[in-house]
This record gives sequence, C-alpha cells and structure tokens, in this order.
Amino acid sequence: MQARGPVGRGAHASETEVLMGELVLLADARGARTRADRPRKTKAEIAAHFGVSERTISRWMQRGMPFEKPFEGGSVRFLLVECDAWFRRRR
Repeated sequence: MQARGPVGRGAHASETEVLMGELVLLADARGARTRADRPRKTKAEIAAHFGVSERTISRWMQRGMPFEKPFEGGSVRFLLVECDAWFRRRR
C-alpha cells in the first residue's frame, strides 16, 4: 500500500498503520485486548503525529476528536488509533 501524503507540517500514519489500528480495534471488540492496555498519548505527541500545533488539536477536540478527560488536575490523553480513525472519517 502507498503511504498517505503530509498533513500540515508533518506526515500521518500510512495505510498499513491505519489498517493495523483498525485490527486492534476489532481485537478490542472481541475482548482480545482491553482499551486500558493501550498507551495514552499527550496533546503534544498527538500534535507531532499529525504535524500540527497543540492549538489545532484543541480545535479538533471541540470538533469531536476522541480524548479521555483527565482526573482532577491531570491533562487529557489520547489513544492514537482512535485519533487516526477520527481523522480518516472527517476527510
């Protein structure tokens, strides 16, 4: 499969990475791996992944990008596979 083009200043996941993420979601649905087992990413890490600013990520959160609300005083966290799926759906 061919890798996708750049988004903003950087590049996002290739088709293979996106498909692998979808497979993980399917495995989750079948109980093979729980959502809690997957590592969380910070806003800065997600911004770097998509090649955009943290301010853009904040706007995307307002438009529906999935994120986990923090405990009191904590910062938001993201599951990369969910963010990639959201990004693909909105194009």
